[in-house]
Amino acid sequence: MGVFRGRPLACNLIWMVEGQLLGRHIAEFAGLLGSPVVIPFRPPEGDAWHGLSRYVELPERGIAIVIDWNDIAECIQFFSDKKEARYRQYQGELLCGLSFHSSRDAVRAVLGEPAQFNNGGKIMPVLGRILPWDWFEHDGGKVHFQYSETCDEIVMVSLAPLPKTDGALS
Repeated sequence: MGVFRGRPLACNLIWMVEGQLLGRHIAEFAGLLGSPVVIPFRPPEGDAWHGLSRYVELPERGIAIVIDWNDIAECIQFFSDKKEARYRQYQGELLCGLSFHSSRDAVRAVLGEPAQFNNGGKIMPVLGRILPWDWFEHDGGKVHFQYSETCDEIVMVSLAPLPKTDGALS
């Protein structure tokens, strides 16, 4: 059992099989997931929307995997059924006993104050309305929670490495 901010936790960032994909090459995905994975095409120069990153989308599992230009998983996203209509809700366990029904207050009660947050509401071109979010440093990585407009439930959880602070490129 780990400890987070002085509290014992029976959880870490790699709390489910899909979380184990973080930092791994796409060649390892099928073995970890137990099924073949379709890797999307990316032109060598990238594209205007995603740059050199690509999304491996598994909407039937409620996850998307962002892979970098080296085909390494740099972010894993877990969807509720309220985030995007074409995604089923992720059925695995979330971090520290939280669920998609957990509110922002419940997340903060478990994980403490976030390293960064946004209260949402701003409308961005192409993206639309920005939903409220928190991100936490946890177990050597970044856990990002996106909430409904009223913050009464989680709509997406993302796992990623901590942002680089030494000026190095990702």
